[in-house]
Amino acid sequence: MTDPQVTAHLYVTVCLDTVFPVCYGLILAGSALRTSLLDGIWPVLPAACAVLFDYMENMTHFIALRTRKVPKIKPLLSILKWTFLVVALATPLFLVFAAE
Repeated sequence: MTDPQVTAHLYVTVCLDTVFPVCYGLILAGSALRTSLLDGIWPVLPAACAVLFDYMENMTHFIALRTRKVPKIKPLLSILKWTFLVVALATPLFLVFAAE
């Protein structure tokens, strides 16, 4: 990639990947809280972890674009993000069926 392409990619990545995790995190956390009979943050924890690991993955992506070297932790962060995202998606369904 040329330098202008990297700059454009960085700009779009930073803009979109900053807003999107907050949006899906709030939706998943809200649906978990809405369907939960539990008190505390336990139903929200998978969504919060998914957002956290998504931001960490975005930082490694940013580093990879700036230095042209992919950090070795990036695959692990991607796996953790997707694992917590699947758990966060399943949490409201589990809570609905557990309440019945």
